Amino acid sequence: MKTVIARSSVILLSLASGQQSLAAEPAQTVATWSKDCPGDKEAQQAGAQSFGLAVAAVLAPKAAQAAFDAVGAAIKASADTNTVLRESQPTYTKFYLVSPLGEAVPHFSCLTVRKGIYQDSDYAKAGGEWTLGAFSDKDQIYIELKLEQDPKDKNFLRFRPVTFNVNAFEDSSFWKSDRRIDIQVDLKSMYSDKNFGNAAITFNAINKGLRLDSSMSRLAFALSTPFRAPDLEDLKPVLEAQGKVAKDRLVAASYLEKAGVTHDFAYQTDANSVYSVGNTRQALVQYCSRLRPPTSDPLCTDWVLHTPQREALLSKFAAAEQSRKLKANRLKWAAGKCKEYAADKGPISCFPDDIRNKYLPAGYISTKASISHTRDANKFGVALAKAISDSSAELSTLAAEQLPQARQERQESQRSAARKQTQDIIISERELDIARHELDVRLRDSPDENAVLQQRLNVVKAMLKVNDAYYAAGEAPPYPQYE
Repeated sequence: MKTVIARSSVILLSLASGQQSLAAEPAQTVATWSKDCPGDKEAQQAGAQSFGLAVAAVLAPKAAQAAFDAVGAAIKASADTNTVLRESQPTYTKFYLVSPLGEAVPHFSCLTVRKGIYQDSDYAKAGGEWTLGAFSDKDQIYIELKLEQDPKDKNFLRFRPVTFNVNAFEDSSFWKSDRRIDIQVDLKSMYSDKNFGNAAITFNAINKGLRLDSSMSRLAFALSTPFRAPDLEDLKPVLEAQGKVAKDRLVAASYLEKAGVTHDFAYQTDANSVYSVGNTRQALVQYCSRLRPPTSDPLCTDWVLHTPQREALLSKFAAAEQSRKLKANRLKWAAGKCKEYAADKGPISCFPDDIRNKYLPAGYISTKASISHTRDANKFGVALAKAISDSSAELSTLAAEQLPQARQERQESQRSAARKQTQDIIISERELDIARHELDVRLRDSPDENAVLQQRLNVVKAMLKVNDAYYAAGEAPPYPQYE
C-alpha cells in the first residue's frame, strides 16, 4: 500500500502548573495518506473491487474555494488555555489520479493523523515512503479520516472518521481525567497561498482507553465541513491530455463498429470528416448562411432550423459517408487509436490501460494536521471560535460570492439565453444525469469490471453530447478536457 508521510514539528506550549509530561521528549504528530483506511469496516464488508482505485468517486473539479486556516486557528486558541497541541510537518502528495477516460478520482482515500513518541526504529519503508504502520501502543492519539464524496452533492468532498483511539494524554491532572480532543487538517495547492479544504473535528469528554470504529454512532456525526473538489492548477493539462485520448478512442471504436460509417456531422477539417468528401463543406456553408436567429441548429451555431433544406443537406452527408476513401481513412486512423479492439467487447477493448489501472497522478498539494487536547473545553472552544472567525474575516467576501444560491444564480444568468434558444442543453444534461445514476447503481450492484467500464464510457459519451449542445448554443463547453 503506497503511503505518503511526514514527521511532525513540535509546537512548544506553555503548560499550566500541575501538568506533567509523559516523557522528556515531546510527542510528535504524524500525517499519513494511504489508499484505504485499515479500520473502515464498511469498506471491508463491501469487499475490494478489482477495478477500484477510487473509480466509485469520479469527481468534477471546479474552481477552488478558499478555506480558513484550521491548524493556525487551533494554535492561536491553544496559546492562552491549558491545551497541549502538536502540529505535523506538511505532507506533499498528488491529490488526484486521472484515468485514461479523462476522469479525475481521488489519489488516496484515507488520511491518518496520529500523535505519539516515536523513535527512528519505529519507521519503516513501504512503497518507497516512510510509514509507522498500524495503530500501536506507541500512539497516544490515533484517528483515520476517510476522504469521500458528500452524498448530497458529489461535487463536494468531506472527511469522515472511521477509527479513533486514545491511549494517553501528555498532561496529567488529579482533578480531571477527561479531555476535549480536536483534530485539524488543512489542504493547500502548492500553487496557491490559500487552503482549498480543511477538517475541524472535536470530541468532548474523552478518557484514556477509548476505542471507536465506524460502526459506532459517536463517529457517524463527526463529519468535516464539505469542500468542493478543487480544479488545481496542474490538473488541467493532465485532464486535457487524457480526455483527448479518450475522445479519440471512442470515435475510433465507433468507426470500427460501423465499418467506417458515422452519422455524427460535427464540423471538422481532418481527413476523417464527412466534410472532406466532395462539396459537402460548401453545402454546409450555403445552408448555414441562409439561416437567421433566434433559434439554433446544432449544425450551425445560432441559426434558424429550416427542416426541408436541412433534410436535403443530411441526405448529401449520408451519401458522402459511403465514400470508400473516407471509410478507408477512418478505419486506418481508428486502428492506430484502438490497437486492441475486439468486436465482441466493443469500446471497452480500446481502454486496456484502464483495466490495468494506469492512472496519472496530478494536483500537487500539501497537507498539514494538528492534534490538541485540553481540560478547559469551554475556554478552548471560545478561543477557537474567535480564532476561526479572525481567520475567516478576509475570506468573507469570497465565501459570500460562493454561496450555493449565488453560484446557481450566476450560472443560470450566464446560460439563460442559450437555454431559451435550444432544448439540446437541457436534454443532454438530463441524459448525463441518467448515465451517472446508472453508473452509481452499477458500482453498487455489479462486481463486473467490464460492465462498470462500459457504463463509465457511457458517461463520457453523455459528456460529449453536452459539450456539443453548448457549442450549438454558442456557449463554452462545460467539459473542456474532451475538446
